[in-house]
Amino acid sequence: MKLEFNKIIIIIILFFFLAACSRTPQRLYYLVKHCNNYKESTDINDTVNLRNLLEKDEKLKFREGNKLTILQTGEKVLSRKMELIKNAKKEICIDQYIFRKDEVGLEFFKILEEKARAGVKVRIIIDNIGSFKPTAYFSKRLKYTKLQVRLFNPLFWWSIIKINNRNHNKILIVDQNTAIISGIGLGKEYKLWHDIGVEIEGPVIYDIQKKFEDTWIKAGYGWFGKDLPIPVINAVKLEIDKLFYKKNIIDTDILMQKKDEKLARYLFTTAEYSDRNTFESFLKVINSSKKNIYITNAYFMPNIILRNALINAVKRGVNVKIILPSKSDLPFLRRSSQMYYKTLLENGIEIYELQDNILHAKYMIVDDIWATIGSTNFLDRSFFCNIEANIEVLDENFANALKKIFLKDLEHSKIITLENWKNRSFSEKLQDYLFLPTILLY
Repeated sequence: MKLEFNKIIIIIILFFFLAACSRTPQRLYYLVKHCNNYKESTDINDTVNLRNLLEKDEKLKFREGNKLTILQTGEKVLSRKMELIKNAKKEICIDQYIFRKDEVGLEFFKILEEKARAGVKVRIIIDNIGSFKPTAYFSKRLKYTKLQVRLFNPLFWWSIIKINNRNHNKILIVDQNTAIISGIGLGKEYKLWHDIGVEIEGPVIYDIQKKFEDTWIKAGYGWFGKDLPIPVINAVKLEIDKLFYKKNIIDTDILMQKKDEKLARYLFTTAEYSDRNTFESFLKVINSSKKNIYITNAYFMPNIILRNALINAVKRGVNVKIILPSKSDLPFLRRSSQMYYKTLLENGIEIYELQDNILHAKYMIVDDIWATIGSTNFLDRSFFCNIEANIEVLDENFANALKKIFLKDLEHSKIITLENWKNRSFSEKLQDYLFLPTILLY
């Protein structure tokens, strides 16, 4: 019995070690790169200048002519996804961290089977750990369907060090014409939680579809497109692999389809060093803020660069309000995030906790002209480790629409004051630090 217990302890320690190792180099690189960045601010006072700043040194550019519709609840996101899938004519692409084996997940699986039998091309990427339990069930069913399903980052002996690199996307693309990006999984709990998503039409769909194709290649079993834990050799291998890829064609006509006037960019993160668009964009827009920064996030553990950037924004006279959960599906992570409350409160940042519901939304508004919605949490796992997807928008109308949602959430939130926070009991303060090891995971 004692031997078994020791084995469990060793496995737990090894897991935390691998989790830390898989992201530590990226963290250190960006810590050095941006060590003084939070001290700098840019004089940005209009959309054009902010766009130029955000696009500087970045491959991904903003695209004009997009139509964006905010879906305010998890139930609305799920029902709209179902409606789009039912109306699909040619192709359905799903990239999901969570695909439950419950009434919601099975309902989606059933309609996807029907669409595949009707001749619609259906491709699904499911994270092998995020959806670990239902994958075995779906695998058995796949033998009798025309669905194409790939598991992301299944465990191999040579890729164990990358076990912590997960696909946290929640994306639906239908007919290369309409997409939904959110933080919402395909499960019944998401109908009840406080969450949000956005429906997208227009040229930016091209970038979303292109990244889906990249993830599709990296997902699944086999050899081609998969990463090796050897940096130089891996880069050479991936270039050779490209010679053998069966590429799916993306309709370039999407780039000419102007649906509305919204200026939008697809933000994504992967485990590669070059894919830090989301972190770079968040940091740039915080540093350039002049009036307000409104953040709602389910899991909030900002690194020192972003903490100092937010604090410095307050010193410039920017009003910073953050809505965080009072109830969470990961209570240990909520406790860990509270380690940062004292520092943030002492520096004038306003913290609120949403009452009466589990908060799972991830969105941000800056200066009433910039906004983002997606799967990215405000912590290093999202910035440096996971595959994540956000839509970034430069548009006053969209930002103000999202701001109204934020202010409404504020009415249902309780403010956390510095005085009350300092006056908590010793046991309450101690609990904030009991889950300190979660920093290695998140």
